[in-house]
Amino acid sequence: MENSVASIIKKIGIGIIITGILGGIIWATDDVLNEIFNSDFVFSVAITTWINAFVAGMLFVGFSEIISILHNQNKTAEENQKVHQKILLELQERNKAVDFPNNEKEMDSNQNHNKPTTPTTNARKKGQTKEKDICIKCGEEIDSNAPKKFVDGNYEHWVCS
Repeated sequence: MENSVASIIKKIGIGIIITGILGGIIWATDDVLNEIFNSDFVFSVAITTWINAFVAGMLFVGFSEIISILHNQNKTAEENQKVHQKILLELQERNKAVDFPNNEKEMDSNQNHNKPTTPTTNARKKGQTKEKDICIKCGEEIDSNAPKKFVDGNYEHWVCS
């Protein structure tokens, strides 16, 4: 569907060009100009009028093309937005089937709930001596002050990971 504003502006531009061509012919054959220039047809007046009319008309046609292109881009963007909205709704429906945490507090409580307890923590609570942690990568004993990380229920050196 063509944009009505663009088509009207395009018709105005074509009208300006046609009117300029006819006006240039009429003005170049004017009796007053013929007497001044001693000629039946003043070519310089006609060319000047034609060039002015052509430039003005093409500006209108150009503006109509710009409006038409913007209109088409807007229609395409609206269609894409509708498709993206459908995809978003479908993804939201699929995610409702999976139990995802709704906020950060819920995520933190799930992580703390699933965090395993280590024997060293339990030993300290009961007043027992602390067990030594052994790196699962290199097999060496991990110093209690050394940086370490807990992976799959076991400790690793930071340098080994």
